[in-house]
Amino acid sequence: YLLLGAGIIALLLTKKRSFLISNIIAALVLYIQNIKADKGKARTAGRLLLLVIGAVLVVYFSPATQGIMNKILLLEDSGDVTNGRVAHWTDTLEIWKQNPIWGVGIDTMFDVYDLSSHNVYLQLLAETGIPGAISYIVLLLTSFRRSSNTYQHVLTDAALIKDNRAIYGVSLYMQVIFIVYSFFGNPVYGINF
Repeated sequence: YLLLGAGIIALLLTKKRSFLISNIIAALVLYIQNIKADKGKARTAGRLLLLVIGAVLVVYFSPATQGIMNKILLLEDSGDVTNGRVAHWTDTLEIWKQNPIWGVGIDTMFDVYDLSSHNVYLQLLAETGIPGAISYIVLLLTSFRRSSNTYQHVLTDAALIKDNRAIYGVSLYMQVIFIVYSFFGNPVYGINF
């Protein structure tokens, strides 16, 4: 719950829809992990209900989230809910086609092409080519899988203290946020992340 609260604070401070999506997905991943460890007990279902009620209350009563909702409505009215990201992604893929195997060079998208792709995976594909992008994705997913397995073990091991469970939960939560946010922004290069 503290993780989701921290995520909501990050959402309110940044006013970015991608953080909202990332936090929801991260909370669901941890929830699923807890269901597995808890064997689907009613206590876990009650926690989900509290989580949903809390999220609805924050969205409904917070002026900051109302600003995000207004932005979504404005983008819907403009006809481009991606806020121009599809055009950036298309341009990034065109740059990748120039040198699909080895890419055009690390950190050249903005400096040389004056383009922010708003997607880590596409930017790495364009800059480092197929081998670089695949290596990055494999390392990222390997780390996530190991963290997920470790968290599952920590949840089911009664000998471990709750502090250890929280540390592994934070690690998994932050990895999910990073992986999901990487589809909409660029936390590898972006200072604001």
